[in-house]
Amino acid sequence: MQTRMQADKTGAVTRSKRLKRLVKNGRWIAADVAAVALVGGLWWRWLNAVPVVAIPAPPPLPNPNAFDAFVRGGGQVVQKDAVGDALQNRADSLPRLRKGRRYTESEKAAIIAANADALATFRVGLAHAYQNPSRRSFGAVFPELAEFRGMARLLSLEGQVREASGDLGGASQSRLDAVQMGEMLPRGGGLIHALVGIACEAIGRRPLWVLADKLSAGEAHAAASRLEKIEARRVPMADALKEEKWITQASLLEEFRTKSTLQVCRDFFPVTSGEAEGNDTENWFSSVERSFALMIPLAAKSKTQILAAHGAFMDINIARARTPYASASRLAPIPGPSDPINAILLPVFTQARFKEDDTRMQNALLTTVLALRAYRAEQGAYPESLEALVSHGYLSRIPADPFASTGGTPVRYRRLAGGTYLLYSVGPDCQDDDGTPIRATFANEKPKHWVEADMKGDFVVGVNNYQD
Repeated sequence: MQTRMQADKTGAVTRSKRLKRLVKNGRWIAADVAAVALVGGLWWRWLNAVPVVAIPAPPPLPNPNAFDAFVRGGGQVVQKDAVGDALQNRADSLPRLRKGRRYTESEKAAIIAANADALATFRVGLAHAYQNPSRRSFGAVFPELAEFRGMARLLSLEGQVREASGDLGGASQSRLDAVQMGEMLPRGGGLIHALVGIACEAIGRRPLWVLADKLSAGEAHAAASRLEKIEARRVPMADALKEEKWITQASLLEEFRTKSTLQVCRDFFPVTSGEAEGNDTENWFSSVERSFALMIPLAAKSKTQILAAHGAFMDINIARARTPYASASRLAPIPGPSDPINAILLPVFTQARFKEDDTRMQNALLTTVLALRAYRAEQGAYPESLEALVSHGYLSRIPADPFASTGGTPVRYRRLAGGTYLLYSVGPDCQDDDGTPIRATFANEKPKHWVEADMKGDFVVGVNNYQD
């Protein structure tokens, strides 16, 4: 019995020791859990703290604002499909499937007559300052931009109608209305506004290449002077990129106030095949897989860091957009931020910058072509050098070649035997090939009449520009 009592006592001591160890270990575990919870809470707070960013207020809108007249005019356009079809049918080089039926000159004139009110309303805006209303949100839409492109087509069609009736000066001014609108559109807007503006300029500029040699001295002089003034008011691509920065920063702040970085990222991430097909099982697994794939890089990036990385990336692009093209094209590509949100949102801006300088180049050459036409019509021959266009008052200065290795270098010109001339830009390779043209073709060997950034050779008037 004494032995049993000793055994019970020993067992009690053992249980007591075990209990003490459990309590002690439990305290350590509780401390560890508390520490993990504390660290996790601090991490979550750091990760999801709403950033503090000083976003500048947009400039005040002018009153009256040309934007309002352009929107009203675009809304008044009728027979929109017919406008595009009638304009396309003018180009015999278009594939047969895109030609449809050919519109007669009287049918085109009827389309323009039906849109007289729309054109008049639009032209009210050309006399006023233009500013896009600020819409800094991912939910913002810009339905007016499609209407503005439609207006550019309508103006180009009006130019066709005027040209067919013998009003060549009026035809040139209709096309220049489209060019002026394109130059105005980027003001206060982001990248999409700049690109739509470039497209509108191209719509108006293309038919002017051929029309130039049909104009009288006065008509050509007026067109050259107007295009020179339009180009002088150009909004730099750097300004559009700056507004693009504030649009995205303000939009991300709006999202970050109510959503985690994972939620924001999932909102913008492309839909997977299982989700697109509505397969519930695939949808669930792909959703989980995608969430884990996004969580890993996002776990190391706070909202503040994501916005800071975006701002730094945009600032570099803005500064580079202010650098002459020849210098900027030799710089190494700008590495983008590593987080998934910026990877989704940030486009590559080099192509936008190239489009800007391509537009500037073509406007510079076309301005020179128009001034040369005016000079020859009045003087009887082309000048020995472009300086004569300035000294005789056809231009205020010789247009600069934006692709030249040195900023401000004029476009290249030589008077040739036989009463012709050679006029060219050095092109996107920024090398003067003495007028050797870019020889880019389609698979069917037809020449391309537009420039791409990797093309070699010079952009030569009469070879590389549209001639239809």
